[in-house]
Amino acid sequence: MWAKYVGDNDGCRELSLIWTCRAAKGGVVAAQYVMAEHVWQSGDKAAFLEWSLPLARDLQQFALRWQKQGDISPPMFSSEQLTLLQRCGQVLLEQSDANAGDVQTFWEIAATGGAIDAQFSLGLLLAGMRADGEKDFIESRQIDYAKAIHWLTLAGDQGLKEAWFVLSRIHERRFFSGKDLGLARHYRHRAAEMGHCQAQYECGVSAWDFRDVKSTNESRAIYWLELAEAQGCIAAGEMLVCIRKALVDEPGTAQLAAGKGERILFVA
Repeated sequence: MWAKYVGDNDGCRELSLIWTCRAAKGGVVAAQYVMAEHVWQSGDKAAFLEWSLPLARDLQQFALRWQKQGDISPPMFSSEQLTLLQRCGQVLLEQSDANAGDVQTFWEIAATGGAIDAQFSLGLLLAGMRADGEKDFIESRQIDYAKAIHWLTLAGDQGLKEAWFVLSRIHERRFFSGKDLGLARHYRHRAAEMGHCQAQYECGVSAWDFRDVKSTNESRAIYWLELAEAQGCIAAGEMLVCIRKALVDEPGTAQLAAGKGERILFVA
């Protein structure tokens, strides 16, 4: 109801916002959620925290009470509540004096509720990594790769290609004791299949590097590199130029099957 009023057009919008704000300050929880959404859309993160943090802490306390009661199933939160928890953790993490415990707790609640963004954010936080798969060097951060892999896998299963790509990075890097290059290739391929540009480029590079191992790898390399180039990957375009020149210089070494629209499934 409040969201409908705030979304009204013309002169009613400003008046309805004033009344919604008054209701929110008067303790009407529904209006507080509307105000949090309104300032989030306006890009005012400071105001967002003012409205969202008390609501997030209430949800946190509710979840803690639920756990203390020994209930096996997690409490059910609405999509609106889960979104608020995810956003609140996101904004808090950007603060220099942020409480990392609050951020992790908010995201754990939202991730348990099935919020894909929270699952991905929590996975990155626990792995100490960025969305591009690079290390996020924050000394105070507690790294837990097992939990990170759990949440990133859940996000990937929900269709988030970035989660599979980060998982490939975790399994191919030496800082992870469970380094597994086979799994890294598997996750990179899944990300590439879902349209992740960097994963497509790396699948192309990998296939070309191992073209002597498998006869179809030259065609596969071109297939992935063309997909990456179509998404604006400059490195993929440059590599395609070199590959095509090499194939012209050595005719008969490969068939340019890629580019015909044929979809080739494989693990590069």
